[in-house]
Amino acid sequence: MSHPDFPVRSAPVTRHRVHPDIDEVMIDKVVETFYEKIRNDAQLGPIFNSRIEGRWPEHLTKMKDFWSSLMLTTGRYKGRPMQVHMQMGEVKPEDFTRWLELFRANAHEVCAQDIADLFISRAEKVATSFQLCMFYKDRIAAGDAFKSGEITGN
Repeated sequence: MSHPDFPVRSAPVTRHRVHPDIDEVMIDKVVETFYEKIRNDAQLGPIFNSRIEGRWPEHLTKMKDFWSSLMLTTGRYKGRPMQVHMQMGEVKPEDFTRWLELFRANAHEVCAQDIADLFISRAEKVATSFQLCMFYKDRIAAGDAFKSGEITGN
């Protein structure tokens, strides 16, 4: 039985790629090269390596699913990334700045400009969302974190 405020869909939702040239091979390359940079980074490497040690293949698979869901709308990613990141007390706001620096550089190395910009836009939204929940949730109502420029990613 359908409710008048919630119409029943007669056809499945059509999922569209963010860009026709983005495919799983490109996502694999973006993820693999990015996390290689992360693992070797003086600031982020210790954080990631301590959390993921011995489980990098599984983590990379999960990140490929995540980016496939974002860029190809595959719906493959089924995790709850916010819950995981909320438990990471060692992560600081400046770590997101570094994460984005590495992501931007990597996207530009791996992808054409227009595609890199699409990946970066999604990464910035993810970073902003995580920062809001992890560090600024008490200040969101007042808008202070935005006004002060503390939140990176935009």
